[in-house]
Order: sequence, then structure tokens, then C-alpha cells
Amino acid sequence: MTCLNCGFLALADREVSTANRILLAARGKAGSPPLDELCCTKKLWVSYDLRYFSGSSEGLFDEVRKRRRPCVGFMRYIPGRSPCEHRELEDHKRARREKIVIGLLSGAGGIVATLLTKWLLNYLGLIP
Repeated sequence: MTCLNCGFLALADREVSTANRILLAARGKAGSPPLDELCCTKKLWVSYDLRYFSGSSEGLFDEVRKRRRPCVGFMRYIPGRSPCEHRELEDHKRARREKIVIGLLSGAGGIVATLLTKWLLNYLGLIP
């Protein structure tokens, strides 16, 4: 997984198209998008200051092609979605996971409470 496969790779706040991702993978030999606008919207790196990349665009090309396994901010790129839409999708998935966990914990808590109540009633001799 690299930044080129991530939905959070952006040109300022816009989507980096598939064509631009191909140009970045080719290290800009056939042209490239505006490199000073290229960034990770998760703020794991920025290109606004090319001095961060040793003063050359080569460092930036290396950054977007660097293998990142695992990357805490990675989400597979879905063509046609902006980084904001990828963030909304990520938030939706997180909320769904939380609801599932809460539901499972609530169910487990109900079972434990039922078993404890039955045991207590049995212990006190209130159930024959």
C-alpha cells in the first residue's frame, strides 16, 4: 500500500485523479499535477514546503511511492470521491463499528445480568 492507492492523497482539498496518480507513479516524466498542492489530508506529510523533501520534487515522488504497511491514515482510493468524501466514508464505517460493538456488549451484559439474577434467586431459595 502506498499513498498512490490512498483516498486521502489530495491536491489541496481536491481529488487526485487516476491519471494524475499514474503521472506521479511515473515520477512526473510525462508531466505531473501541481506538486506544491499535493498533500496527505490526514496530515501525515505535506508538500507545501518542498524543502521538507530536500529541495527537490524527487523526494516528493519517493514519498508518495513509499511502502506504508500499515499506515494509520490509509483508506483505499475510490475514483470519483474527494478526500472529504473519503473522510465521511471513514466516519460512517467507524460509527457502524461502534454500534456493532455496543450492541454486542449490551447483549452480553443482558445475558450476564440474567444469569446472575437467576443464580441469586436460586441461592436465596426463592426459586424452587
